[in-house]
Formats: sequence, structure tokens, C-alpha cells
Amino acid sequence: MAKKPLFHSVVYYISPSLRSSRREQLQAALDAHGAHASKTIGDATHIITDTARFDGWQEANEGAEIVTDRWVDRSIVLDRAEPPEMYSADPTMLFSGVTATCTDVARARKTIGTLDWVFFVLGTGQLTAPGDRLIHYPVPRRPIEGMGGKVFSITNYTGEARDYLKKLIVGMGASFNPTMRQGDSPILIAASTESEKAKKGAEWQIPVVNHLWVEDCYMTWRVLPITTKYITFPPASDLSGLLCERGMGA
Repeated sequence: MAKKPLFHSVVYYISPSLRSSRREQLQAALDAHGAHASKTIGDATHIITDTARFDGWQEANEGAEIVTDRWVDRSIVLDRAEPPEMYSADPTMLFSGVTATCTDVARARKTIGTLDWVFFVLGTGQLTAPGDRLIHYPVPRRPIEGMGGKVFSITNYTGEARDYLKKLIVGMGASFNPTMRQGDSPILIAASTESEKAKKGAEWQIPVVNHLWVEDCYMTWRVLPITTKYITFPPASDLSGLLCERGMGA
């Protein structure tokens, strides 16, 4: 049996509050994936808007899904119709049916995220899937076996990227020390090998790894062997720009 188009059951209305160029882009994307434009607001099953109080909102069908344009984008990227409630255009509905937790719990068909995820959603106004970013998804209660006692230091990463790495490190059960000491037998996370800290790490013959090793350990919840992938630093490159892009399924 042939697979049905992604939006085969969607009858959409695009709010005029969105830019005309964006409306055209959304219409083309929706049509290409099997959706149909509604003749009136009342006929629409899905209303794409950037505000819950769009022009004519009173005429919307009571059962219509009122979502932001991000719902269209994410559904296409993931090749599945995302839950509309995760992309509600009504700020008061952002956390409807959502559970925030620090550790793993029975899923029970609920959206479950960490407090970092809650703060991210409040700050951006977008209800993203917790699995889109590592620190937004709950982790097991127990630390990673073999990670306790390990001491990490960081070089080349600053600001949000540095804070992100520190959260991964502590979340796995290890510790972070901004001052790298040879006696700690540390592991150094580096974006390149050009910093003084990275050169000192090589001199001390301690592991100098890129952030992919930390993220992969976090994703698999085990201490991974430090293979070539994790000690590769392309010439004149800075891997810090790739940080924070990984999700649980990446």
C-alpha cells in the first residue's frame, strides 16, 4: 500500500499576520505534502499563525489545531506530523500535557523534559521536542558506570557552549575543574589543538578529546573508547560552532 502524504488529512488556513513571503512558502510546503487550503477559516482543521488572536480567530472551528509555522517545518524535517499541542500559538497552552523531570520516568504518552528545557521554551516561546537537545531530555538516575572520579577541563569553549559541556559532564557523574591539574589525571575537552591548554595536555599525555566524545557518552550513557573520531581536529578548524546541535536521536 502506498504511503499517504504527510499532511493528507490537513485542511489549512494561514493567518495574514504572517509575512506574505512566509505564507507563500508555507502554502507551497503544505500543498507539496498533500494538504489542502480551506475555503473559510471555519473549514480549517489546522490554522497556521504566529498569534492566537489572529484576524478572524472567532470564526475558527472549535476543534481546529492552532499552531505556529514551526509545526509545518518540524513535521517535514522529521517526516511525521508532530503533535500540534507542542507548537500551539497560544502561550498559555505551551505546557499543556507536559511533565518536567530531572530523571527518567514512565513515559505514559506524555511530553517529558528537564528544567533546562522548560526554561528554554519559556525563553524562546517555542515548544520544542525535549529530544532535540541532549540537556532537554531526562537521563537515568544512576551516573554512568566508570564516569565517577573522572575530572574534566575545557578549552576553546566559552559562554553558552562552555555551560552546556559542564552540564553534560556533571550530569554523567563526573566533575569539572576549570584549572587543569596534572595530578587529577584529567580529560581535556578541546575545540582545537591550538590553545595553550591543549598543548599542555598533549605534553602531559592526558586525553585531549573533542566534544563529540562527551555527547556520545551522554547519548549512550556509557564510557566510550576514545577512538580516532574523538581526537580528530581538522587543520584550522574550531569545533565549538557545532556544539549544542545534537539531539537524542542524532
